[in-house]
Amino acid sequence: MVNKLASAILVLLMAVPAAGQSVEEHKFVVHLMNRLQPPSFAQSREYCGFIIRDDRGKITTGRISPGTTDSCAPQRPERGQVLSSFHTHGGFSRVHINEIPSVQDLEGDIASRTNGWVATPGGRLWFNDWRRGTAQQVCGVGCLLTDPAFIEGDRGKVDRVYTLDKLVRLMGR
Repeated sequence: MVNKLASAILVLLMAVPAAGQSVEEHKFVVHLMNRLQPPSFAQSREYCGFIIRDDRGKITTGRISPGTTDSCAPQRPERGQVLSSFHTHGGFSRVHINEIPSVQDLEGDIASRTNGWVATPGGRLWFNDWRRGTAQQVCGVGCLLTDPAFIEGDRGKVDRVYTLDKLVRLMGR
């Protein structure tokens, strides 16, 4: 009974959007990332863009841009209110630390004063909060589609929150 209750609480916590984000945006991001994960894995490339609220009040995306194995350059939309950036981390790789947002991911969101979402090959979803300068794990392994090649724990323990300083210490520049 205790395990079922703990599991139910964990599921509810994973369903709660990140600080400052609407439930509508959170649901949109989960759906979007699950659409982008398969091609991101298959092509071992990032996909990125911006989540916007269009002129009719609907949450949607601007242009979705394909990137490389470890970078992506989203094009800021000319219309609509930008809510956040987003990108996938491509396919699983033992070369890159791709289960957490990179220094460049968080720095880019801070510099553009835009919150960001990051999906990993292990199916984690991260929220970059530009105001706090943190990357927060919204949900863990398997909450999004997972690359079949993913090996859990390959790079050690993954924390729930990273500051920019902590990412720099971990990854360098």
